Amino acid sequence: MTRRQRTRTVVLALAACAALFWGAIDIVGVPAHRLAVQLLWVSMGVVVVIGAAAAAGGTQPSTARALEGIAAIRSRYRLTDSSIG
Repeated sequence: MTRRQRTRTVVLALAACAALFWGAIDIVGVPAHRLAVQLLWVSMGVVVVIGAAAAAGGTQPSTARALEGIAAIRSRYRLTDSSIG
């Protein structure tokens, strides 16, 4: 993803969140303070989930290692492209 696409995605996400918050406060009548408190709790929960996933995930194998693994499985079981599909 290029920098321009990431920037556009972030701007659109922030605009969507702003519209949802405006709707919750103005149209539905949720007090702004309560919404801010809930946003804080949700943000903390997201940080905890991302942190737990990062801690448990470790590192992903490189593409070269993954392809080596696939080649080893194919050679072990004598698989060819025609026998798989």
